[in-house]
Amino acid sequence: MAEVCDHCGGPMADWSATHCSEHCLLESIKNSITLTANSKYDAILAKMREQNRFDRKAFDGLE
Repeated sequence: MAEVCDHCGGPMADWSATHCSEHCLLESIKNSITLTANSKYDAILAKMREQNRFDRKAFDGLE
């Protein structure tokens, strides 16, 4: 398990997640998927914020 984020080097709150924070997650996917005008993305992000667990895999299948 990683103690620091592979993407930005920040401390990981949940070692089983793919990113350390919402900012890190959104920065890493900003050019790969469209987040606008899709309420499913908003719901997924809200759940991540509640759990403080930011995982790129949660967006799989929504692209």
